[in-house]
Amino acid sequence: MGMTAQYVMVTASELQELLSGNQSFDDIWRTRSDESCCWFFGSNAEQEQLKAAKKNGQHLWVDLDKRYREMHWLLTGENFPAPWLGHLPKSDNLLSLAMYAEHTVPGTEDRGYDQYYGVRYLTPARVKEIAEAFAQSTVFELAEKNDLDIENAESMDVEFNRFQQFYLYAAKADDAVLQYFI
Repeated sequence: MGMTAQYVMVTASELQELLSGNQSFDDIWRTRSDESCCWFFGSNAEQEQLKAAKKNGQHLWVDLDKRYREMHWLLTGENFPAPWLGHLPKSDNLLSLAMYAEHTVPGTEDRGYDQYYGVRYLTPARVKEIAEAFAQSTVFELAEKNDLDIENAESMDVEFNRFQQFYLYAAKADDAVLQYFI
C-alpha cells in the first residue's frame, strides 16, 4: 500500500491543548469518512464553502496521498526526509517544512505509518512563513529551479495549487498545521 501524507489545519488553542496533553489527536482527527470533523480542501472547493466549514468548527485538510515524495522534490529538489537514515527536515527550508515539520506532537510518536513519523506540527507563526514562501512560488518556477521536467510539473500543477492554497488559507486564519503520515 505505502504511506500517504495528510495535512489538517487546527487553531492555535487546539495545538496548545494537544501539546499540553489536554486533548488527544483522536479528538481532532477522524477518518476521512467522518464528514462531521473534516472538510476536504480540494481544487474545486469554493471560498464560501471553506468559510462555512471553518465557522462550523470543521477542520480543513488536504491529502497528498502517495504523491508527497514527488511534491517534496518539486518544492525542494531533494528527496523526502528519511529519519531512519538520519535525513531530517531542514529548518531553513520552509517548503520542506511544509511537507515534513521538525517537531512531533508528544505522545504520537507511534502513530501513523511507523515510529519515525508520528503526528508532526507547525505553529501559526511557522505556517505564515511557509505561506509567504508559497506565495512567491509557481509550479513551473519550482520545476525549473529543482530540475523537474515540464511533464512532471504539469502533472503536479493541481496538487501544488491545492497545497499552496491550503497553506495560504491556514496563514490567513492564523492556524497551525498537523501533518499525519499513514
